[in-house]
Amino acid sequence: MSYDIGDIPMSAIFGDFNNDGIQDLAEVNQGDNTMHVLFGTDKGTFPIATTYRTGVDPISITSGDFNHDNLLDLAVANFDEDTVSVLLGDHKGGFTTQTKYETKDKPISITSSDFNKDGYLDIAVAIFSDSTISVLFGCDNGTFSKPISYSAGGVPVFIISGDFNNDTNIDLAVANIAENTTNILLGYGTESFQAPLKFNTGTRNGIFQAGIVYPVGHNPRVIISGDFNNDKRLDLVVVNSDDNNIGVFIADRNGFFQSQVTYTTGKSPISITSGDFNNDKNLDLVVVNNLDNNISIFLGNGHGSFQATNMYNTGNAPSCITSDDLNNDKVLDLAVTNFNDSTVMMMFGNGDGTFRSPISHETGKKPSYVISVDLNQDGRKDLVVTNFGSNTIIIFQSNDSGPFLIELHYIV
Repeated sequence: MSYDIGDIPMSAIFGDFNNDGIQDLAEVNQGDNTMHVLFGTDKGTFPIATTYRTGVDPISITSGDFNHDNLLDLAVANFDEDTVSVLLGDHKGGFTTQTKYETKDKPISITSSDFNKDGYLDIAVAIFSDSTISVLFGCDNGTFSKPISYSAGGVPVFIISGDFNNDTNIDLAVANIAENTTNILLGYGTESFQAPLKFNTGTRNGIFQAGIVYPVGHNPRVIISGDFNNDKRLDLVVVNSDDNNIGVFIADRNGFFQSQVTYTTGKSPISITSGDFNNDKNLDLVVVNNLDNNISIFLGNGHGSFQATNMYNTGNAPSCITSDDLNNDKVLDLAVTNFNDSTVMMMFGNGDGTFRSPISHETGKKPSYVISVDLNQDGRKDLVVTNFGSNTIIIFQSNDSGPFLIELHYIV
């Protein structure tokens, strides 16, 4: 089944957007300035796709209940228009016409959380051309304030939020490719800047102190967070693509991070996932090495360090990885997209940190992203792959006869 939606899909998220208890899919299309929402059924299909206008060059999307009406809303960063589009759920199974909010030059990555603890979700956007982030504070009716800017380091490309110092306030981490740094902005004060205190932790009123700069490697591509030393504090891992390594930042008790400890990967690492792959209750890491056509396995010891173990071959130019229990054996597995081969491969885990020989399925042209989710609520994980080269989404749906035997194609 195919549905005409958009051109050059850039970012996608899942959520129950019409409150029917079934996962839906929203994705933004850089080529025609649209967002498409595909509404799911209990069979894991998406027979209805609705198109919404965004700003120019939509590049990143986030969701949340911005107006407290128990419906998910959407926010989109528009790279070439210097705006954020907010589309509120309309109680009819769809979304309202977008409301635009100005940001600074070239918003490239977006996240949402309640930064000022007023009970309403706020929006934070990484600003590519201005070396800042813009924070828009939410109001009770789903509108947002004018943006407040915070320094973020040279050429930020990726932003995530989380409570990194365990003070119950939401903080931000920003990857910067020009300075090869990660900036940590701790939740700090009222909605105005106090004099920056470089090593101060957050208070409870929702703005951020000047960023604390942590050097990383060259061309940091992705940041993930997790408790890698089992101290109930979020740590960070940065993928340093040009240095062929990952950098692990372990959080201390004061809300800061130790200097990165690097682990050598293959050539040009570009994607990463974490999970307990050997069932020892400690988080491990798997990294995609784009130019070596393989993945690297790093097993965690529970104290914040990792041991490089096996490398497994992939297809040509692996582009993205995800991990989940894909065959319902209570062991984590892997799925990897191969950009030049136009395939996705599943590697089923043995529960000891090793993986079986891969099983490959054809995708559309140049698959760029993969995610796992139970689309049809049958208790089995399905895979969704976006295909950059053919403007399509393909869904691999599990069934009783074995994993991923049903393919559903959608033109985007």
